[in-house]
Amino acid sequence: MKFYRRDLISQSNESIMVNESLSFDLSDFKGNLSGLRDLKNVSIFGKILFDLSLDRIFTDLMIKGEMVVGCAITNEDVTVPFETPFDDVYSFVSANDPEEDIIEVKTDFVDLSYGIFQSILFEVPIKVVKPGLKEYPKGNGWEVLKEEDFDQREKPIDPRLEKLKEFIVK
Repeated sequence: MKFYRRDLISQSNESIMVNESLSFDLSDFKGNLSGLRDLKNVSIFGKILFDLSLDRIFTDLMIKGEMVVGCAITNEDVTVPFETPFDDVYSFVSANDPEEDIIEVKTDFVDLSYGIFQSILFEVPIKVVKPGLKEYPKGNGWEVLKEEDFDQREKPIDPRLEKLKEFIVK
């Protein structure tokens, strides 16, 4: 989603309505994707305003879609819907106040794709369990237990502490 300054000047102080679908190639975004495996049906809608007197772009957008992440127990793909606002401010001139949260644009266009992708990454859940999971995985000599099952197991007492049972007052 690129917006060139010359095009924005012609529409300055008027809202540009946005209603688009986006697709992302995750290999373009190097680094840690926080467990994100895929993005589907990503759509963006809202408005963008270019203020010529400030030489700034104000975004007021909503991002919706579905992300595919791994199940914390089985590592199978789980599709999670998301919806997040995107309201960054971009400036073609250097911002004087470091306190302001303004992204400085050093070219003659602003590309919102990276900022949109960052907003989506903030929505990636830390842990997801596949809905309807009934059977936990197990293998040769190991198994994944539910917390309830773990608490109900009989806990063996360390033989070195066995003598301490005599001191329990009932």
